[in-house]
Amino acid sequence: MLLGVSALALALVPQSNQGEARPPNIIIFLADDLGWADVSVHNPQAKTPTFERFTREGAELTQCYAFPLCTPSRAALLTGRSPAGFGMGFRPIRPWDPSGLPAGIPTLADRLQGQGYKTSLVGKWHLGHGTPMAHPNARGFDHFMGFLTGSIDHITHYSRDGGYDWQRNGNSLTQSGHSSSLIAQEAVAWINTLSPEQPFFLVVSFHAPHRPLQASTETIQGYKNINDPQRQTFLAMVEELDTAVGKIIDAADKAEKWDPSLALYLSDNGAARGWGGDNGILRGGKASTFEGGIRVPAAIRWPEAIPPGSRFSAPVSLMDISATLLAAGGAKPDPEADGKDLRAHWEGREPPPKDPLVFTACSPGSLNYALIQWPWKLVRRSLHKDGKTRNLLFHLERDPGEERNEAEARPDLSQSLSSALDAWLKAKRVTPLCADDKPPVGWRPPSDWTVQNLAKENSLFK
Repeated sequence: MLLGVSALALALVPQSNQGEARPPNIIIFLADDLGWADVSVHNPQAKTPTFERFTREGAELTQCYAFPLCTPSRAALLTGRSPAGFGMGFRPIRPWDPSGLPAGIPTLADRLQGQGYKTSLVGKWHLGHGTPMAHPNARGFDHFMGFLTGSIDHITHYSRDGGYDWQRNGNSLTQSGHSSSLIAQEAVAWINTLSPEQPFFLVVSFHAPHRPLQASTETIQGYKNINDPQRQTFLAMVEELDTAVGKIIDAADKAEKWDPSLALYLSDNGAARGWGGDNGILRGGKASTFEGGIRVPAAIRWPEAIPPGSRFSAPVSLMDISATLLAAGGAKPDPEADGKDLRAHWEGREPPPKDPLVFTACSPGSLNYALIQWPWKLVRRSLHKDGKTRNLLFHLERDPGEERNEAEARPDLSQSLSSALDAWLKAKRVTPLCADDKPPVGWRPPSDWTVQNLAKENSLFK
C-alpha cells in the first residue's frame, strides 16, 4: 500500500490512547555564559560534537537572541514575556535580593503541566529564592534538583556569596562531583522514572562554563596548545558540558524517549569578557546589548517538523522559543506573550515574524538597550557617571561585528528606531532597575539555601 506524504508523516507520529497525535517531549539544554565562538561550528578550538549533532540532525538558529544576563534570559524563556515588563529585565537576582518571578505570571512548566506533561528542572534556577512561592517546585516543576542562587562552586556546591546551595525538591542534598556531571546524572535518572508514553518537559540548566573555572585535569590537558590558562579551563568546561548533554541524549534514546522529542541546545547570554569565553567577531559580552552579549549559539532538533541540516537565519528571541514550545505542547497561546509561535516559519509555511526585538540590561558602567528591526539595530547606552545617552546604529547584515556606527549617516532612521524604542518602553511601563552589587549592612548568607532553612534562619533579610 502506498501512502501520501502527509499520511506517511501521520503514521510515523506516535499515537496516544485516544488516537490523537502524541505531543513531543520537550528538552532544553541551557548553558551558562557560553559565547558565540565557544562551540565548534564557529571555532575549531572548541570541542562540542553534541552541539554539532544538533545542527546535523536539526537546525542551527544563527540569529538567536537572549537577554545579556542570567535572570532576565531565564525569565524570558520560561514565560514568553519580556522580563523588562515585569521588573526582571535589567539585573540578576543577588543572594540578598528577596525578589523573584512574579506569582501572577504562569511559567512554561505551569502551562505544560496543564497539558499532561511531567516537568523537571535540573541545575540552575536564579529566578528567586526568598519565599516558598519562588521555588521551582511552586512554579510548575514537579521535580527540581540543583541550586537557587546565581553562582556556586562547581565542586563544593557552596554559593559564591556563602551558604550551601545544592538541593532536591527543597531538601538539602550532599553529593560529590562536578555540577555538570551531577546535573546530567540527575536528568538521566528522572527520565528513567517515566514511561515511554508519558510526555515530559525537562530543563537541563547547566552552570558551566560560568565561573569559577573548574574542570578535570585530564580534560584541560587537551587544550595545552592554547597559551591562556583561563581559556584552557573554559574550553574544558565546555567540552565536559557538551559530553554531559550527549549522555542525557543517549539515555533518552535508550529509553525510547529521544526521537519523539523537541530539543534545544543554547546559551543564556554571551560569554563574560575576561573569564575565558570568546564571542568571536561579535562586539561586547555579557551585560552589554551589543551582539556579543545577546546573540547566542543555539540549535534545535525536532524530527517531526524540521528537516536535518536546516539553517534558520531569521532573528528569533527566547520569548519566541517559549511561545513555540508552548504551542508544540498543545497549550493555548498566552495573550500577554511577547514571543511569536515559530512553527509555521520553521516548517516553511510562513515568513519569519517582523516585530522588533528589544533587549535591556544594567552593566557596571551604563544602562543598556537594544532594538533590532532587521537588518538594523539601535543600541542605546546611558552612562551612570554623567547620565549622558548615546544612540548607535548598525546594519547587522553587512556589519555583524558592529564596527561602523551609522547614526550620523542615517539620522532619520536612527531617530525613528529611537522613537520606536521609547514607545515600546512606555507601552511596557518599563522602570530600569540596576543591581546592588553589595549586600546591605548586616546581611549574612544562610548556612543552607533550602526554603526551610531560609525561613528558620531568616538570614535573607538580616
